[in-house]
Amino acid sequence: MARSAEPIRRDAIVKATIQEVARAGTLEVTVAQIARRAGVSSALAHHYFGSKEAIFVAAMRHVLIVYGAEVRGALATAETPRERVEAIVRASFGATSFRRESVAAWLNFYVLAQAMPEARRLLALYHRRLRSNLVHALRG
Repeated sequence: MARSAEPIRRDAIVKATIQEVARAGTLEVTVAQIARRAGVSSALAHHYFGSKEAIFVAAMRHVLIVYGAEVRGALATAETPRERVEAIVRASFGATSFRRESVAAWLNFYVLAQAMPEARRLLALYHRRLRSNLVHALRG
């Protein structure tokens, strides 16, 4: 497979992970299930990520990146402290946050953070950024 296809395949695997976790309602999905949904082989998924846990962490990172983009987009036009807080709340509780995939991803990634240091680190980073955004918004 061409090297230029790697980012596309990695992204497909990450998105398939989120979809499979939502479908199953648990982290008890296999790399084979994820790979099948992504349209790649299990071997390729392992080649790109090294382990199922690394795939889960990449999916968690993707969810956090999407959320961060939503927050930044909402904050772009907010001028007052109240508008900034409202923007953060809108981004945190908007319609996309309540899609089946989003809810399943967030809940299962909180579970993942209990067992995996890398996932725990990402979750702590998310909490620090959320707190920082709120404190900054309130300070004006």
